[in-house]
Amino acid sequence: VLQAAKERGAFTFARCKIVADVPWLVEQVMREHPYIDGYFLDEPECLLPAALAVLASGGGIAGLKEVQGLILNLDGAQVRSIEAGKLPMPDELPFPAYHLLPDLKPYHTGVMAPPFTVVQTSRGCPYTCSFCSFGKLPWRTRKIEEVLRELVWLKETYHVHRILFFDDVLTLDQKRTEKLMQGMLDAKLDMEWVCCTRANNVSLDLLRLMKQAGCKEIAFGIESGSDQVLADTTKGVSKDQIRQAAKWCHQVGILFYGLAIIGLPGENEQSVQDTIDFINEIEPFYSQFGFCTPFPNTDTYDFFKSRGLLKTEDWSQYFPLGERPVIRTEALDEAALVRLRRKLYWSVLLKPDWKSVG
Repeated sequence: VLQAAKERGAFTFARCKIVADVPWLVEQVMREHPYIDGYFLDEPECLLPAALAVLASGGGIAGLKEVQGLILNLDGAQVRSIEAGKLPMPDELPFPAYHLLPDLKPYHTGVMAPPFTVVQTSRGCPYTCSFCSFGKLPWRTRKIEEVLRELVWLKETYHVHRILFFDDVLTLDQKRTEKLMQGMLDAKLDMEWVCCTRANNVSLDLLRLMKQAGCKEIAFGIESGSDQVLADTTKGVSKDQIRQAAKWCHQVGILFYGLAIIGLPGENEQSVQDTIDFINEIEPFYSQFGFCTPFPNTDTYDFFKSRGLLKTEDWSQYFPLGERPVIRTEALDEAALVRLRRKLYWSVLLKPDWKSVG
């Protein structure tokens, strides 16, 4: 798409945090894709206005050297602009320009019917999970009043009643989340919504309030049922905390979606069985099992790279839900990981006594 745009005279830019965190990878992408004029090293919303102003004034790509947080392709060479970019504060950003879309009806999820959209109440995640390519970012919040104003706007203007709160950790500040939930109830928004958060960032009282405010589903990262594998991820969440959060979700009637990883450092046949046993114990309504995918801006990448356990560095294959892993562990080769992921799905989702979700 970028190549076609460039051939038609457009200026072309790219942004991906995974790439931007790794200087040598940015250089590789720019070298292999010369039709990309520039790469945003930081979140682009606060960089775009300055870049667009330069381009609109006729300054061309060379004029962007004074814009923060860019790497530019200039005359076959890469030029880094002013080093430090600016992380946008979420309240500085306008509401999404939904009026430019023909319709919101195409958008939905497995549990959310259209019209559906996403809303961010905060941006960033301060946690340091070893496998995560999107952590280690300052947590920046919107004013709850602004979030509520957006929700009312979505309902009244676009008739949206179903949303995903697209925060990395919606309940990081539980008091703030309580204020949001109470505001939604007071405004009588009558919305259904889903979110992601961490099992150690919820309480029974908060989950009750979330349910009252329309929460239908929560995704928690379980990662592994092995105490040792889980501890080695530096996630900072214990199995007991996950057990408790799952019990509370069942108690208040929120669907609990479990996300697990197969192939983390230290994974073996027994640790996979531990994951099967743990998932069956806490009974999420659905579980997703992705292969460990060590993106090059993670500590997990360094682990697999230094031990010769990376199968490939063809980045197009780096997809956690792909058919085959890009790694092996010290105990499990590719064929074993594929077999064990199949076993996970069969053992968890196809149990004879599996409860239907009503």
